[in-house]
Amino acid sequence: MKKPKTMAPKRVAAAAGSLALLILCVWAVSAPAKDERGELVVDGIKRTYLVHAPESISESAGAPLVLALHGRFGSGRQMRRSSGFDGIADREGFIVAYPDGFKRSWADGRGEVKKGDREIDDVKFVSALIDELAAKYPVDKERVYACGMSNGGFMSMRLACMLSDKVHAAAAVGSTFGEDLSRQCEPGRAVPVMIVMGNADPIVPFSGGRVEKSNFQGKLLSAFDAAQWWSANDGCEKSPSGETVIDGADDGTRAIEKTWRGCRDDASVVLIEIENGGHTWPGDDQYLPVRMVGKTSQDFDASEKIWSFFKGAAD
Repeated sequence: MKKPKTMAPKRVAAAAGSLALLILCVWAVSAPAKDERGELVVDGIKRTYLVHAPESISESAGAPLVLALHGRFGSGRQMRRSSGFDGIADREGFIVAYPDGFKRSWADGRGEVKKGDREIDDVKFVSALIDELAAKYPVDKERVYACGMSNGGFMSMRLACMLSDKVHAAAAVGSTFGEDLSRQCEPGRAVPVMIVMGNADPIVPFSGGRVEKSNFQGKLLSAFDAAQWWSANDGCEKSPSGETVIDGADDGTRAIEKTWRGCRDDASVVLIEIENGGHTWPGDDQYLPVRMVGKTSQDFDASEKIWSFFKGAAD
């Protein structure tokens, strides 16, 4: 009678390894999900968003919420990828949401995005989104922030104007502030604001004026005048207190950071001018050729700068 075959030691080890891998995979599938794709209906229109909530956030203390708004023709998914906010959120313990604009655009105050003859109310959408996220997650309502790129940056400025009871600081990249909106803007308090702009932006003019080849109407304040407007609103000193040069990469750009201090309620206003910088998110890849959008500065990471600014606004 033949003896039953025994498994060789190497095969035993391989089998054990396979079993461990299988158990790990099953655990990973059943582990609490960090990410959600959600939707809500505002004015009869279905709106969508992505949210990333680290498992480390505290139910008792509450977590900050960052709303990251994409540029025109972008999406929440694209903004998530290009900004890299998920990794910062995991490290710092905040929730980040990436809402989708209607037809990939935001009604940012320079001319409305319409559905038929009905205006899209994106301020109402963002307000409803904050409420929905606060009902689902442990959001600290005193630490809700908005930032965005281009069209999303202009929208962040509009939220700072019209939703200052819910949005406590705002940051705009590749965008300034519309003249029409600046005449209507009456925040109920001092709002900390950061503006990040390339002075060689071929799409949104750093020196103000009109955006060429765009359906959005109205003139823009220059980046500097936009910062001055917010510093006046916040009761800051009339001039920025010194300059900080940021030149961490040999890429033909450098950044000059100016800060207005002495504001009400410990607010501050920051303008980061990127010399030779284009219509891009600093620290991201060169998503289109330089001839089309200008240079992407690698001197700093815009997402890290924005989060540091928001974090400081809460201190």
